[in-house]
Amino acid sequence: MNRILMLVVPGILLSAAAVFAQAPKVTHIYPGAGISKQSITTRVYGDNFQIPLVSSVKLIRSGYPDIEADSIDVTSQVCLTCNFDLLGSSTGLYGVVVRNASGSDSLHGCFTVYSASDSPYVWVKTTVGSGSDWMYSLTVGDGNNDGEIEVYGANWGSTIYQFKWDGM
Repeated sequence: MNRILMLVVPGILLSAAAVFAQAPKVTHIYPGAGISKQSITTRVYGDNFQIPLVSSVKLIRSGYPDIEADSIDVTSQVCLTCNFDLLGSSTGLYGVVVRNASGSDSLHGCFTVYSASDSPYVWVKTTVGSGSDWMYSLTVGDGNNDGEIEVYGANWGSTIYQFKWDGM
């Protein structure tokens, strides 16, 4: 008899969770942009993201195909992570929709798909050394006497960076 009760009670609790689940509420997505030639992992913030009740996450734009998320991982009731494959997506401003069994919520105009630039110019970052923790500045010039223009910057983390432009 005890076995039957143990099997029935979890089933009742799971059913009750599905009945009392609320529709999700979406407040923010990070990052808020991606490039049309890549996949991007995002975090969606809001409320009522129950496990396993979130059934879909997608980017929407009127007149364009939806971009369905995969690898949805509800990390807490207020945050989930998911991956969007933006390869071949139209550039522009999208909204995000989160759906569960109790409904859905959307946040319009929160994610931008940009086109990749085919610029022949490339910035290469090299860590040169460290400076003191108060040094933060930006300098442009030929600091290493190689005949090319570089940008040197130092941050609060005491690291000096060299950015080299290959297309002057």
